Amino acid sequence: MAETIRVAELANLITTDIAEFLKWKIHPQNDLNHQCLMPEAHFDDADSDDSRTHPTDVVIYYIDPFENKTIYLNTDLKSYAKKSITHSSVKDWLISITNGTTCGNVNSEWKKTYDATGNYEIRGLLFVYNHDGNFDKPFYDFIHDYPYHTPHTTKRAPSRFHLKDLKVPKNITLHIIEPQLIDNILSIKLDLDNLRIDHKVPSSRNSVPINFYYPNRQMSKNLLKPEECPATIELINGPFFIMNFENFSYYEENPDDPEAPPLRITKNGGNIIYYRDEGSSVEEFIFLIETLMTLELIGEKTNTYIRHCSRNIDRTAKSNFDSAIKQYCQMWDYSDSMKEIFQKQVEYEKVTIVQKVFCTKEIDRKAKE
Repeated sequence: MAETIRVAELANLITTDIAEFLKWKIHPQNDLNHQCLMPEAHFDDADSDDSRTHPTDVVIYYIDPFENKTIYLNTDLKSYAKKSITHSSVKDWLISITNGTTCGNVNSEWKKTYDATGNYEIRGLLFVYNHDGNFDKPFYDFIHDYPYHTPHTTKRAPSRFHLKDLKVPKNITLHIIEPQLIDNILSIKLDLDNLRIDHKVPSSRNSVPINFYYPNRQMSKNLLKPEECPATIELINGPFFIMNFENFSYYEENPDDPEAPPLRITKNGGNIIYYRDEGSSVEEFIFLIETLMTLELIGEKTNTYIRHCSRNIDRTAKSNFDSAIKQYCQMWDYSDSMKEIFQKQVEYEKVTIVQKVFCTKEIDRKAKE
């Protein structure tokens, strides 16, 4: 029962600190086991008559803005110290969530429990929280097939597993929210609060919302209102994502006459770009600037805030960004007035990475057989 309580508590904290910010919803049913419909395939020592189960800690769901379908994330919550987050444990966790999600896709009771009706897709999500705050290496280094491994300094390469070992069916999609991504999301949320305090963006009490930005694609359009759009899991896992807002106003004390009515200050709308790559080259920032220009997100009456949010920011990132703007203006032979827009309307700053303590104990609920 204590394990169940800890899962429920962690799920509640995730709802408050992460899901609400991303505009995700968490189904009230949590910490349940569901019948395995393929025991011979999913359990080494089982036969077709065995009664085995798969755990579902929580189910997160949101509407995809482009697909106009509900994405259900069959979620396995893990809370571990650094020493327990190893390649073998991650492999086992991914196999478990793969098998549970595979059964969930064909299990009518699972769909009934979580109200999966209409146009929907059930995916797997491994959520790994590092409760001692010491896990500081790239999570995907555990996966042999991952193309961007961190160079190792020891004689022996680190232990890794192959994606084929997970035996993920072609119709199943898996996602991972790992410790560094959790820290990034929490840091972005805090940074946004700081921007509000500085009146660079609308405050939470302002009627002007700050929205996750989705440009219309060539073959599909955003089907939701801007204020309804959640951050999809693909969006937060990408190299950067954009939030935008319209013109807004706020009030401040009249410095010349404190007894007078407060002054109404009006500011232009703009965009906030949360950038996650290292910033180790000029070229990557040129690509970012070109993307923003193509989307018409840089202009004379638009404030553009580049917020570099990563634990692995290259020491040359700021100079690379400045050089990218200079080279981009030269490439397109921009006039002095256009160069001035880049100087006055585009701001680059690094975001302080924080870690919030959700819990201080291990959480790894096993299925009750």
